[in-house]
Amino acid sequence: SCKAQIKWHDNLPILGYLILRGRCRSCKVGYGPGYMVHEIVLAGLFVLAGETWLVSQQAAPTALLFALVALTALWIATAIDWEHLILPDGITLGGIPFGIAAAVLAPSFHLGAGLDHLPWGVDWLGISLADPQTKIVLVSAILGSSISWALLIGIRVLFSYILRQEALGLGDVKYLAAIGAFLGLEGAAWTLLIGVFAGAVLGLLNIVRMIWVVAHRRRQ
Repeated sequence: SCKAQIKWHDNLPILGYLILRGRCRSCKVGYGPGYMVHEIVLAGLFVLAGETWLVSQQAAPTALLFALVALTALWIATAIDWEHLILPDGITLGGIPFGIAAAVLAPSFHLGAGLDHLPWGVDWLGISLADPQTKIVLVSAILGSSISWALLIGIRVLFSYILRQEALGLGDVKYLAAIGAFLGLEGAAWTLLIGVFAGAVLGLLNIVRMIWVVAHRRRQ
């Protein structure tokens, strides 16, 4: 409200909200509990990440760090998409080089915790586990990102033509391309399938809600 610069000590996760009691230090306007909720949820996700293979002896020391950065970016993208129905390019497009860097510095994202898993699709190019790890994960990241991009662009064009309206936003296309770069083709496929399933469940719940609303209005 007052456009005041936020001081660093007021921006500490969770503590900043509690100290200020949810109000701006300068103008005392409340900004709601949403910020603290996001910070608590993200802290919980960090703890869960610390309980996975990311801290195993086989995983690269940087794997957990990359995972925490990715979780933060994805949670921010989720919050922005929920509120404004957009996915920021800084996270989606920026996620592509980030994913490629993670592949090189933490190959366990593509090769598994034991570094003994050949990623989906790389064998199409005649690559095997005998090849250098850097070559395998680079090919996997680029292949996963490219195929994910092409697949969703195809879905967007096809269903936009059939429905005569935009059927899929470009943000979703760039988002899955980033996932493909970060996790490879297999990770992108699972992300797409889980997203479709979750969307179907939410869509059905919304249909049930609308039926109830219409029936309630008719009774009135």
